[in-house]
Amino acid sequence: MAPKQKLSIRAYSFSFKKYRSWGSDKVYKLNNELRFPAPNDMEYVYSSAFDLFRDFIISNEQMDDKEGSQQLFRCTFDSSKEGETDVYRYLIFSVHSGYYGFPSDLIDRTTKQKVYRKTKDQADVKEFYVMVVIPKNSELASPTRGLIFFQEIGVYGIKTITATAMQEFFSKKLGLTFFSQNLAPDFYLDKLFATGIIKKIRLARNIASADSADRLYGESVGREERAITPLRVTDELKRKLRHVAENGYNFYTFDNINYPEVKMEVTIGDRTRIINLHGIEDLSVEEALPDELLLSDGTVSLDAFTAHMHTVATEYLEHLPCSF
Repeated sequence: MAPKQKLSIRAYSFSFKKYRSWGSDKVYKLNNELRFPAPNDMEYVYSSAFDLFRDFIISNEQMDDKEGSQQLFRCTFDSSKEGETDVYRYLIFSVHSGYYGFPSDLIDRTTKQKVYRKTKDQADVKEFYVMVVIPKNSELASPTRGLIFFQEIGVYGIKTITATAMQEFFSKKLGLTFFSQNLAPDFYLDKLFATGIIKKIRLARNIASADSADRLYGESVGREERAITPLRVTDELKRKLRHVAENGYNFYTFDNINYPEVKMEVTIGDRTRIINLHGIEDLSVEEALPDELLLSDGTVSLDAFTAHMHTVATEYLEHLPCSF
């Protein structure tokens, strides 16, 4: 039996601001009508931010050669994958992308024989799904931030190329800045505690020797490293990990010793990752997708992906009420 592909998603928040502007008053409300100057004293009019994404998709339907990154890129969209629930509107589109620039052989794994020689100008293009979610207006607020989910296949992803293409398109045509941001560190930890397995906690500190002879021979400072394998993730362990992640100067205390360097070795789906708790604000939320989304030919079922992502989007919005 062929091994199943490792599927996952990365989650970010997004917003739109006037290009090169500062201040929260320059952030656009996503559900409002949006107007921008167009050539010949005309206007571009968008009924909401969803029209911005549709415009981007349509403008990138033809395969584009991103020579700087040596990637091909295009978007497709099925209008049936756009809709709404009681609390949000959504849109799912496809990104087709792959790298070129180096020749390679395609080998049939069953016969071990070469079936094709790929040239440096040919790319192995894969299809990835992107889901855009915008909360509906409430009595208290009109959202200025939404959620965007990027699917990954193994080590391959399209977040960087897609977000870069969006920023270039919106800034050039409309004078907009497209921001995609990592979610809050505490939410990242919540997702790790809920869906990941903590295998080890790695602690480290530099220590100075009390022996004057060590200082004489240039060995006055050493490094202590410890690895803790938790038997179970308790509330107390969660509290200590949250404390470390809150501030780059917070310590993890173990055996009455303060350790300034704290990393977690976690399993997310089939992947093992080393996460620096003092750099967690720079990480995006990643979680595995179930194998049930795969069809017999190894591709992802769009219908199954859509159904699963509704559950994911609802969960994220429920846990991020203050962020929107």
